[in-house]
Amino acid sequence: MGRDSAANEKLSNNIGDGKLTPKGGRNLRVYVINQRREPLMPTTPSKARKLLKEQKAKVLKRTPFTIQLTYATGETKQSIALGIDAGSKTIGLSATTEEEELFAGEVV
Repeated sequence: MGRDSAANEKLSNNIGDGKLTPKGGRNLRVYVINQRREPLMPTTPSKARKLLKEQKAKVLKRTPFTIQLTYATGETKQSIALGIDAGSKTIGLSATTEEEELFAGEVV
């Protein structure tokens, strides 16, 4: 094994490893910022593409991919629960709303 493959193996489960889709290819989210640069709930890539195409949003950052809305919105946010499972070799993280899991990760 070369140096690169060992590094890739070590980073494969860490946050920010460069993968664009999470395990299974679903639950990918785009971060959303309102006009005043306050965070809103994340959205799906298809909704973000639609907002960008209609010029209702602009790209704020590419990593992590974040869009900023160009129109006024409501300030309603959902409550999010953070779960942490500290194991002996890995630490599991999960952020969920009442309806769905927004983020899941494992730190080795």
